[in-house]
Amino acid sequence: MSAVISTIIVNYNAGELLRSCIDSVLNCPLEIEIIVVDNARQIFDHFINALKRNGNIAWADDGMGVADVLVHTFAEAQEHWARSVSSADYIDVHCWRFTPTSFRILIPDLQSLGLANLEIKAELNTTGCEFYVSLGKKVGSPAKLDRLAALQAKKLEDV
Repeated sequence: MSAVISTIIVNYNAGELLRSCIDSVLNCPLEIEIIVVDNARQIFDHFINALKRNGNIAWADDGMGVADVLVHTFAEAQEHWARSVSSADYIDVHCWRFTPTSFRILIPDLQSLGLANLEIKAELNTTGCEFYVSLGKKVGSPAKLDRLAALQAKKLEDV
């Protein structure tokens, strides 16, 4: 029995972006299970939890400390949510779950479990919390990971 990789795509009114995302996942040479969660909760969460610090979105890398003001009121967050439920418009709300370090930890774990023969081929630095990696077929033996050091780095990213 071969391993199946489950891919969860959280979606709401993404239309062509959803199609493109599914097509990308289907290009993987492994056996894939795709689960699409069609949900507007992330839209409300994004607007109710959006913060600013010194006039900048709180994830901006300005080194100025913690957030000091909410961007939206509760009523505004409700309004955005209601609009998303009643409209086919796409609203970009950045629903990521990985940090660069947590993703670096995941790939060797998938290799060790025999679930993916992939490695990170390139990483591109971006601003704030977002990151980009390019994956490719793993050549050679799995890289050794200092899990304790990686988890300590992840903890710093979570702060």
